Amino acid sequence: QRRYAESAAEFGLAARLRPGFAEPLNNLGVLEVRVGDLEAAERHFASALKLRPDYVEARANLIRLMRQAPRG
Repeated sequence: QRRYAESAAEFGLAARLRPGFAEPLNNLGVLEVRVGDLEAAERHFASALKLRPDYVEARANLIRLMRQAPRG
């Protein structure tokens, strides 16, 4: 849990320092999936794709999340 918090803080800082950079947003999404915050993960993957629609890794992560997450 502590490493998650440290990693999330680092990726969050990177996203704030370089707001046009999609990779930290994707990485935040990956961390959030690991701790079970699927709504936040979906938001971060979608934000990464907004910045870079051709970002294959973020698209694959979002698709994987949509397949595993129950929809209400």
